[in-house]
Amino acid sequence: MDPASDDALVERFSRDPHEIVRRAADDDPRLPPGTAVGLATDPDMGVRRRAGANPAVPPGELVTLLLTPHSAELAVRNPLLPVPVMHRMVTVAAPLVDAPPPPRPGCRGDRA
Repeated sequence: MDPASDDALVERFSRDPHEIVRRAADDDPRLPPGTAVGLATDPDMGVRRRAGANPAVPPGELVTLLLTPHSAELAVRNPLLPVPVMHRMVTVAAPLVDAPPPPRPGCRGDRA
């Protein structure tokens, strides 16, 4: 985005029909928090990826994005992820690190 543009233009670009324009708006530091949260549910994966990692997303909304399957992987990359949330995620995930993978449907094991 052009640094000489104003916040209203960034907001307008966030609603543009073209995903490339929405992606550029999502990367702009002037993007309002509510708009960043809204872009986290955009139909375009590139827009969602940028929105989940955007520091404009408030911590409470960031936690909500972590609990939503389509946005969790993206929100976990946000630099403002609250430290207590990081600790909880590690605590929950630790037992799964060495666990065997779940069986896949339709798979009967090794076929020798």
